[in-house]
Amino acid sequence: MSGTDAILSRLDNLLKECESKISKIELRLPEYEEPTESLSRRVAELLEPASEPAPPQVPAVPAEAEPLNPIQEASSQQEPGPSIEAQTPPPVDDAAQAGSAGEIREADSGEQPPRWPALLALCRKPALCAAVAVIAAALFWIAQGLRVKETSFALPPDALMGLAPAPGGGFLSMDSSLGALVRLSPRDGKVRLQSLRDIDIPKMGRLAWGSGGLWVAGGKKGLLYRYASVSGNAEPQIYPQFHRYPALISIDQDTLWSVDEKGRRIDKYLISQALTGVSLALLGSYPLPGGISPAGMHESNGVIWLLDAANLHIRRYGDSGAALKPLDSFDLKPWWGSSARLEGLAVEGGGLWILDAASRTLKRLRLGAIKWTPLGGPASARP
Repeated sequence: MSGTDAILSRLDNLLKECESKISKIELRLPEYEEPTESLSRRVAELLEPASEPAPPQVPAVPAEAEPLNPIQEASSQQEPGPSIEAQTPPPVDDAAQAGSAGEIREADSGEQPPRWPALLALCRKPALCAAVAVIAAALFWIAQGLRVKETSFALPPDALMGLAPAPGGGFLSMDSSLGALVRLSPRDGKVRLQSLRDIDIPKMGRLAWGSGGLWVAGGKKGLLYRYASVSGNAEPQIYPQFHRYPALISIDQDTLWSVDEKGRRIDKYLISQALTGVSLALLGSYPLPGGISPAGMHESNGVIWLLDAANLHIRRYGDSGAALKPLDSFDLKPWWGSSARLEGLAVEGGGLWILDAASRTLKRLRLGAIKWTPLGGPASARP
C-alpha cells in the first residue's frame, strides 16, 4: 500500500470513529454553518502528522522543490464539494466536548444537581459567608430587642411586702405575717428566701437600702426607721415625721424620697452625717399626682418611678427642683390582670422587678425593650 493510500485510509477511519461517537451522544449542537476554512487546510492539518520531515537544506546548494502529491494538488485546485461537506462533521471544541461528556456521565450516574446552589457558592467564599453570618446575628438580636422579655420566679408561700435591692445581691422584702426581714435570691426560676432578722413593727410600710443602712417606713405611726445592718439585734434609729405618714421610700445616694398617701404628697429628704449619728432633713414636698395609689417606688438620677397598682401602670416623673414633671408611663396589663396584687418595685441589673403577692411571683421585665408613652401636665411643688 502506497503512502497516499495509507493516509486516505487513516482519514476514513477517523471520520468513521467521529460518526460513531456522535451517534452515541445526544447533543444539541448549533445549526451547522459552512466553514470558512478551505478543505485544503484541513487535509493539510490531517496529513501533517503522517508526513515525513523535510530533508535538511544546504545553504550553498538550493534543494529542488518536491512535487506535490496528488491529494495536495487536487485539494489546491478544487473547492470542497457538497458530497465531502455532507460527510464532514462540524468542528467540536475539545473543552466543550469534554464538558459534554462530563454532563452525560453525571446524568448516567443518577446524581441530582445541588438543591441550594447559591448556598454552596456562598460557602466557597469564606469572607462573604462570615459577613452574612454577622448580618444574620445582628438581625436576630435586633428582633430580640423589639420585644419585652419576661422572666418569672416562683415565691415561697409567705406574705411578702415591699421590694428593694439588697447589699451583696438579691432583694430585701418584709414578711408581714411574721414581722421579719427576708432576702430573696432569684435563681433557676425560683426564689430562695433567707430570714435575716426580726423587725417588730406592726402595720409597717415599705423598705429601702441605701446610705449605709436599711430604712423602713413606719406608715401610720408617722415614723422612719434606720437599721445599721440587715442582720443582728441592734435597735433602729427612729426619725419622727410630724403630720407625715411615710408608706413608700426610695434612696439614691444621700437623698431619701418618701410617699405620704394620707397627706397625698411626695417628700424629699437629705441624709447626712452628724455628731449624734445620721441626720435627716426635709428639703421639700410635691403633691402626689391624682388618681395614683403607689405600691412601689424607685428614684434614680432625679427620675421618680411610681408603681400604680390600681391602674397597672408605671409612671415616671422628673425632679426639676420646683415641680415634678410628668415624663412617661408603661402599661403592665399585658403581664398582669385585674386579680394581681402588686406589692413592690425595684430597678436592678438592667431589669424592672415587680412582686405580685396574689400569684406569688417575682417577675423581671427587660428595661431596654420597654416602650414608654409620654405624659403631660406638670405637678407643682410645695415647700
